[in-house]
Amino acid sequence: KFDLVDGEVLQRAERISLTFRRVLNAEDRARARERFGLHHSMLRAGDAIDADALESLVPRSSLDSVARGRARQMTALEREHAVEFYDRAAEHFAATRNKNLWPRVIDFVHAIDDGSMVLDVGAGNGRYLSLLEERDGDRRCHGVALDCSMGLLRICADRGLEPLEGDVCALPFRDDTFDAVLCIAVFLLIATAERRMHAARELLRVL
Repeated sequence: KFDLVDGEVLQRAERISLTFRRVLNAEDRARARERFGLHHSMLRAGDAIDADALESLVPRSSLDSVARGRARQMTALEREHAVEFYDRAAEHFAATRNKNLWPRVIDFVHAIDDGSMVLDVGAGNGRYLSLLEERDGDRRCHGVALDCSMGLLRICADRGLEPLEGDVCALPFRDDTFDAVLCIAVFLLIATAERRMHAARELLRVL
């Protein structure tokens, strides 16, 4: 495998990957088990949950109006390490992300009803949204590929997807616009807990 570092393609040696997760307290875990019918202390990646259930873990009162305004502003860290990085590495990223798709995400996408409105937030090269295969020459769902990287959005456009530049913390859609939302490997790129909370609220808002 190879990585793009400062414009130079280098063979991958040692690589450090950081994943940020919210740790649920005992009350949250009990509420999650009751809501989702789980028998484990943590939700598994890819578990399908509805917006009403997630509402219990991301309360609307969590952010006041001042905090919401601050949370909508992308940080300099995100611009440098997400937007600018993926703009530089778009071609390499796209070429190395078409294999080993997550099976639970594939199952979720294939289960989306025909005619649904689908939003992929942090769409990357559109690899998951492209699973909404065409039937009889028509795409069976209407999908929007939203990403902060113009380089990746150009690749989505080349794949015949509908690209849109945007930020998960300020989604440019009305409430209840979509029937399904994908958001894969995005929260680890959000710099603050405040913005991560606001991103979760935005995803719920457009569903």
